[in-house]
This record gives sequence, structure tokens and C-alpha cells, in this order.
Amino acid sequence: HGSPGAFWESEQESLLFVIEMKAERVQEQSRKLRQMDDLVGAMGYMKSLKLLKISLKMSFSYVQVEKNLSLEDQIVYILQQNEDLKVRIDNCQALIQ
Repeated sequence: HGSPGAFWESEQESLLFVIEMKAERVQEQSRKLRQMDDLVGAMGYMKSLKLLKISLKMSFSYVQVEKNLSLEDQIVYILQQNEDLKVRIDNCQALIQ
């Protein structure tokens, strides 16, 4: 056997080696977690953009529906005026004849 000092020195070197390996592993896991966090953040951003796009489409569709309804109301009003004018023309022609 060697001296007790040599044994403890060897143990200390082994422990330092293990600690360095574990520190490297922790750093690697930390790097992977940051990458995953970045990815999740990017996915959340993409999801937000997609929801915004859907919301804008829905808003645009609602505006289009409102415009269409307004145009339909205007058409109905103009058709009613047209019918009224036809009746007036017919009445005037009946008076002339």
C-alpha cells in the first residue's frame, strides 16, 4: 500500500474529475433547456400570429357581411322606388289616354 496522503490525493483527483464531468453535463443540459425555451417561445409567437391572422380574417369577414347586408338593404330600397315609379308612370299614362 502507498501512503495515506497518496490515497487521498488520488481520491481528490477522482472527485475533481467527476465534478468536472457533472459540471459539463449540467452546462449541456442548461444549453438544451435554453434551446427548448427558445423553441417554445417561437412556437408561442407563431401560435399568436396564427390566432391574430384568424382574428383578422374573422373581422374582415364580419365587415364584408355588414357591407353586403347594407348593399342588400340599398338594393331593396331602390327596387321599391323603382316599383313606385312604375306605378306612377302607369297612372300618368292612364290619365293621358
